[in-house]
Formats: sequence, C-alpha cells, structure tokens
Amino acid sequence: MSSKLFLITLSFLFLLIGCKTEQGQGRSDFSIKTDARKNVITLGQPLSFTLENPKDHNIDSVRFSINGKLVKNGEDTSGFRLGQQDLEAEIYYDGNIDRISTLITVLNDKSPVVYKYNIINAYPHDINSYTQGLEFHEGKLYESTGQLGESKLRVIDHKTGDVIKNIDLKADYFGEGLTIMNDKVYQLTWRSGLGLIYDLPGLERSGSFKYGNSKEGWGLCHDDNHIYKSDGS
Repeated sequence: MSSKLFLITLSFLFLLIGCKTEQGQGRSDFSIKTDARKNVITLGQPLSFTLENPKDHNIDSVRFSINGKLVKNGEDTSGFRLGQQDLEAEIYYDGNIDRISTLITVLNDKSPVVYKYNIINAYPHDINSYTQGLEFHEGKLYESTGQLGESKLRVIDHKTGDVIKNIDLKADYFGEGLTIMNDKVYQLTWRSGLGLIYDLPGLERSGSFKYGNSKEGWGLCHDDNHIYKSDGS
C-alpha cells in the first residue's frame, strides 16, 4: 500500500471514530425511575424514585429537585404544582457532574365539578363582532370586541341586538376583557400593555392604565372593591 493510500485510509478511520464520539455526546449513563405508572401521580400521594446506574459508577452524591426545589424519595406531593414538570437529578460521580431529568405529571386529587344548564332564551347578535368581554349594567349589555382594526366598545340592546352606542378603538389596539365599576368602564387591550377607561353614561374616554408585568390582557371582572385581570398564563 502506498503511503498516500495509507494516509487516506487512516484519515477515513479517524473520521468514522470522530463521528461515533460526536453521536454519543449528551447521552447520560444514568436515568430516573419512578414508581408511578407512566410517571403520572395523584396530588397527595408519595412520589418514590430511584437513580438507575447500570454502569456502576462510583457516585459521591445525588440531589433531586422539582422546579428548583429539593425533593426527597417518598415525599408527600400535597404541596406540588399540578400538571407536567421535570423531576431533575444532579449527580456527582468519579470527579464528574451529570444532570438528567424525567417528566412527571401531577393530577388533582379532586374530580372537577360538572355544572348543568338550561337555555331559557336566545337573542340576536352581530355575527361580525369578535366578542372578548361582556357585562350587563343597568339593563344594557356592554361589549368589547377584538381584531386589529375592527375592535370596538359597544352598548347594545340585547333583546333586539341594536347597537345603542359604538366606539371604535385605534387600529393597532386589539380589544379584550371588560368590566364596569363605580360608573366607569374598564376595557383591556390584548398586547398593547394598556387598558382604557370610559366614564358613564356617555362613554367619554377619561384615562388609561397599564397592566403590570403581564405580556397580554385577557379578561376583567370586579368585586365592587378590586378589579381582577387574567392574562392567559
């Protein structure tokens, strides 16, 4: 074999070895095993787990955590958050550190309450209105609608569907939730970081408000003292 052919063959072998090493990177020798079927557990049940170590590494210590909070094997899950979350393990072994995780699902221990209803009447409504907020006040229906360039604040005779008063929002506002308190109408926008305030009865625009750290505005309601906002999170 010529020296040139030998060098080409040797280079190809190094390339193959290099590719194999690169493929193996990111794979852990460890895994987390729980006693929960398909890693689904009901709130309040103890969560038992073990660290699988098939290569028998010399482990110095292991820390398990969920959402950054340390957890112990067999810990009561009463204070856990519902839904999917990562059970993480930080493993110190042979002078190395490895971090792995497995997804667990925590279900509520209470069944949802199912409410029934009866339709007692139906009323006409503008099908072009993209309804986001509704509230009755002194016999009239106040409605906030969405869509950029089409958002509105409306007062409606709900029995006939007739629009008593209509206020168009700026084209870059997407109307959202609405509530009425102390003779003022509060209307949210979706992603403008702003809420709009109107005075009753004429709906003159009297101010605005920012809605804190939320990226979006969704729904509004009140308890006569405080206004409550949802933001989709």
